[in-house]
Amino acid sequence: FCTNCGTQVATPQASDQPPVQQTSAPTNPYATSTPPPYQQGAAAGAGAPQKETLKEMFFTAHGRLNRKPYILRGLLLWILSLITSGVMEVMAESDSVVILLLSLVLFGVWSALCVASIMLVIRRWHDLGKSGWFTLLLLVPLVNFVVAIYLWVKKGDEGPNNYGEDPLAQFR
Repeated sequence: FCTNCGTQVATPQASDQPPVQQTSAPTNPYATSTPPPYQQGAAAGAGAPQKETLKEMFFTAHGRLNRKPYILRGLLLWILSLITSGVMEVMAESDSVVILLLSLVLFGVWSALCVASIMLVIRRWHDLGKSGWFTLLLLVPLVNFVVAIYLWVKKGDEGPNNYGEDPLAQFR
């Protein structure tokens, strides 16, 4: 039996013939063998939801992200990015080599914050049933404001879609 869906993949045969494999429909490339942590809790019948790790919260493009965590996590990343870039700006005015090297380290932190922001936007598009490639619309001037507002206010797809289960299913 298949470990993912439970369908029978081999039928019992006579000992002189090899088992015949049954083919099934193509699998979803975005599906994972284990559901994301926000789906392992009450929706999976385990009681309380499990805590997400930092990587699962910010550094993955798989799964879906509804409006509230998208806005709250995006706000946190925006504040951290402002602080980091402000400190880097002050450090860049220094003549000390050590301080300039520290500002390069902060540039790495700022770059990680940018990557995390992109991952949040991709997961938000997935919640809307769209490809993460729509994130490129944020590079178009004036269109990026409309896209940002759309991502903040548009309700995600109810029920499962191609990118995973509904993150709010456990609350309905």
